Amino acid sequence: MSPRSLRGYIMDDIPGVPSIDLNKLLHGDQYIELLGEPPNEATFLTHISGVYEAGKGLVLECITTMETESGTPLGNMIATSYIFGLGGFGGLKRPKPSYADKAPKRAADFVKVDQISSSAAILYRLSGDYNPLHVDPSIGNKVSFKGAILHGLCTFGPTAAAVMLCIAKNERRAFKSVGGGSRAQ
Repeated sequence: MSPRSLRGYIMDDIPGVPSIDLNKLLHGDQYIELLGEPPNEATFLTHISGVYEAGKGLVLECITTMETESGTPLGNMIATSYIFGLGGFGGLKRPKPSYADKAPKRAADFVKVDQISSSAAILYRLSGDYNPLHVDPSIGNKVSFKGAILHGLCTFGPTAAAVMLCIAKNERRAFKSVGGGSRAQ
């Protein structure tokens, strides 16, 4: 979830949440589930589904539902953002998402290696996410990363494409859902 997608929420007050510094916001989890064949046009409805304490930070969870004009659900997207420095407010810890399966203790079903362009972080700023953490290694070093980090969705996109290719053989009708999360290493 880029800050642009949150901008409407950030400009308006979120009850019980302090002002959010977009430079401290990182994409966390992303989950996409399709319930049917998407039409050429759809309506997207987004709401904040949870605000949770996460150590020294806060997790903001949003759910977007894709619907036909008549209201038939076509899919769901769940996204979280982690905001540094807003922890300690005594909030609830985020429950384990229903879509978060634990990885089995066996060899991977497939391994796909791709090279992401070294200019990807700068190009991805066109999405509206101008967080300097993605382009300035000194900022990443200050917040426990080993330099600049790539945008969450810029990582998730190629990963979801690999699942689509290697598991669903690029057959749209074979695709049901994909999800993942960004974690500090």
